[in-house]
Amino acid sequence: MKRTRRDFLQASATGIAATFARSSLNYESTQRARRFHFVQIDVFTSQRLQGNPLAVFPDARGLTDSELQDIARETNLQETTSVFPRDPWCAV
Repeated sequence: MKRTRRDFLQASATGIAATFARSSLNYESTQRARRFHFVQIDVFTSQRLQGNPLAVFPDARGLTDSELQDIARETNLQETTSVFPRDPWCAV
């Protein structure tokens, strides 16, 4: 039986989908779910829901610069602030 281009494309698509499904399962199983507490505030206004939304992450300790950038991109807000609280031994 002669294989057609359509047969080849269907077999390729099936193989790619299976590979993607396996790789996404591996990715999900290796990534831990992390939760971040944040507060959304309206800034530059005196009226509710009229200003620019600002996301404030009050404890950003342990996050890399790359993770902070990813979080800011994920919120999709004009303003994002990450706070690094002082360590208790540093307080004077």
